[in-house]
Amino acid sequence: MFQTRAALGLPIALAMTVFFFVACFGTGVSTASPSPSPDSASIAKKKQGGKAKAPVKRRAVIPSTGRIFGWIKDLTSLGYRRTGTPGGRRAAVYVRDRFKRFGLKDVSFQTARSYSWKARNSSLSIGGVKQPSFPIAHSVTGGTRVGDFGTGKNGLTAGIVDVGDGTTADFAGKDIAGKVVLFDLRFLNLPIPLFRMLSDYYYDPRATISDSDALPQPYITNFVDVAQRAMDGGAAGVVGVLADYFDSDKYYNENYRRLDMDIPGVWVTRNVGASIRARLAENPTAAANLRLNVSRGPVQARNVVGFLPGRSKETILISSHHDAVFDGAVEDASGTAEVLALAKYFATLPKRKRQKSLMFATMDSHFTGYQAHMAFTDKYILGVPPAKRPVANVAIEHIGRQGLVENGKLKMTAESEVQGVLHNVGPKPLEAIKQAIERNRVDRTVVLPAGVFGGDGIPTDASFSYAAGVPVISLISGPIYLYDKQDTIDKIHKPHLRPVAKAFAEITEDLGPLTREEIVGSPPGPTPAMGR
Repeated sequence: MFQTRAALGLPIALAMTVFFFVACFGTGVSTASPSPSPDSASIAKKKQGGKAKAPVKRRAVIPSTGRIFGWIKDLTSLGYRRTGTPGGRRAAVYVRDRFKRFGLKDVSFQTARSYSWKARNSSLSIGGVKQPSFPIAHSVTGGTRVGDFGTGKNGLTAGIVDVGDGTTADFAGKDIAGKVVLFDLRFLNLPIPLFRMLSDYYYDPRATISDSDALPQPYITNFVDVAQRAMDGGAAGVVGVLADYFDSDKYYNENYRRLDMDIPGVWVTRNVGASIRARLAENPTAAANLRLNVSRGPVQARNVVGFLPGRSKETILISSHHDAVFDGAVEDASGTAEVLALAKYFATLPKRKRQKSLMFATMDSHFTGYQAHMAFTDKYILGVPPAKRPVANVAIEHIGRQGLVENGKLKMTAESEVQGVLHNVGPKPLEAIKQAIERNRVDRTVVLPAGVFGGDGIPTDASFSYAAGVPVISLISGPIYLYDKQDTIDKIHKPHLRPVAKAFAEITEDLGPLTREEIVGSPPGPTPAMGR
């Protein structure tokens, strides 16, 4: 079974390569001026004293930065886009309506059963003193159970065992049965020199990336391994200290499919964690009272799918995901807006200018178990003969500003977050990727072979396509605030919005004349067992 993002796990050798990617992250796109509006045509008619000339036919153009940013603003205004919520449905309808407005064919929803998770109440006290905390998403419920679960209104009271970073050695010799385990959540950091060494191409023309920079990723962590060790040892609950984070406890993790967490847990900030440890130093027998009561139930996830026929029936898939847990400006209104920009551009082209057919999709259930992603793969990739499967999946996620942690605070810079393009395509598509990035000045970008992660998955939304044997070209970045309530509209890196769309339009067009065999590079991952 392949995993996505943090579910990839953290064996040290693999973790090093995984983090390379997560730390990182488009021929012939016309920029002609639009034709005159009806009003300007009427004015021309009056001035000429006769019949107005027929307006010049609009040529295909990549939408402006303002238009792309406007879509992002719209999506973030719909409410939290959690799968199965009114905001989530509004986001799917928003994308569907624009696909139809642009002229895509056979636009539809594809639905799948997913699960909501909602904390009804949550609190943490140490030695009778209440501590600020935030519930660990998808804890308590375990697996696919539905209903109400938790500690009850009085919570559970138990002693505390501090296991530090939560390694096997940290747990060794400690009796955690019936106790609350205190641990540090650690993000994997990618050394820039190694990152540079593994790349196929590295574009940083202004030399803004220092070899001393650290690239922590909020979705490749030690969480799954530590939580599993705690459960295996009979722990009653866990408290995770956000040791590598800024001063926020609003960290909303994904539902990692290889972890069935049936014990309660909460996140606390680094400062709160230090206060707890100071209290334990004074009174090692101080008890924790942990309260967390949640509801989990089935909901409907909605993928949005649309098509544009080309001269060939061979199809390129262009995708992202539209769901989010908070405002989700970078994660992933930005990726959805890029898909909309490409859909609008390619729909303006006449069919004869699209050498391959195009499929556009935005996915749901990114934070709730990827059920909609798997349903899409079952139907549109594994469910069709190999010769009819997409020849490539072009995926775009996270056009965000760089966020740094300085003195425990989140500091935003004017730069883009380092972004990576993961791929497993042949020499001709790889050259197209390099040229498109450079031509459109999509700086601070690293192109990496998908195989650096090992296994049969990659930490992007293209992982399911990759594992099902489809060559991928997948752009992503991992800003520190990605899973936080602070992923708001001001975090978007506006200077990259149109260049990324142009670059990926060019890449898609350059794939047009290539055969399936020319597109395929290194062998994709093995076909996964779907429907899990």
